[in-house]
Amino acid sequence: MKRRSAALALAIGAGLVAAAAGAAPDVESIQAVGASPIGKSTGSAARQAALEAGVREAVLQVGAEVSQETGPAPDPAALKAALGDDLQGYAVRFRLIEDRGEHAALLIQEPGVDREYEVLVEVEVDRARVRSRLAKAGLVKAVPAPASQRSLEVAFEGVERYATWERLQRALGERGAAVRPLEFSSHRVLARVETDETPDALVERLRHAVGDSFGIALRSAAGPQIEIELLPAPASGPAPPPASAASAPPSAKP
Repeated sequence: MKRRSAALALAIGAGLVAAAAGAAPDVESIQAVGASPIGKSTGSAARQAALEAGVREAVLQVGAEVSQETGPAPDPAALKAALGDDLQGYAVRFRLIEDRGEHAALLIQEPGVDREYEVLVEVEVDRARVRSRLAKAGLVKAVPAPASQRSLEVAFEGVERYATWERLQRALGERGAAVRPLEFSSHRVLARVETDETPDALVERLRHAVGDSFGIALRSAAGPQIEIELLPAPASGPAPPPASAASAPPSAKP
């Protein structure tokens, strides 16, 4: 029954599945391929099984990354055992990117499996929960953050192009700060920044780093949340020459 409930939850809609409110902010977006054998399950059932397989594969990829933060990658079987049977529970949400449909078996190499159903999914994985579970299993050593380190959520309004965000991301990370985008929407990017700077210092450094291209306006700084608006850069160029007697028009004679 538990597996059936998880499958039904993943089946809501053709793309995005929202997680319960209060999901952990430390999430990683990752793409993964899922495949299911064509046999007893066909059509929509095979597609659903492939979606679930893609979600599980994404969780395992994140688990492998996390496990290597403090040591060598564990054996895949040990990783699966540490994370438990409900790998889908680590997924915050997922989106179907490509439905590749049914074709000859390539990913599934099992006796008697000639055909498979394949999909490509993008999954947001609760990285913090994965790390916590692996730490309990002894596969990850806890590494405390420096006392002065703080976590800030920075919302940028007025981001018209992805190249603009890339420049902001580079500027934010110049002092070694960890920068993770959390959400992209129309003209807006929400990111988490791990830094030892105060919000005012971070904003001032951004002004120096990107001020030649656009203005940085601090709209609000409530605790760990910062709202920043990007403004068009002031027009620059040589000032017009002052009026002089040589350039002044001749006065009319009476």
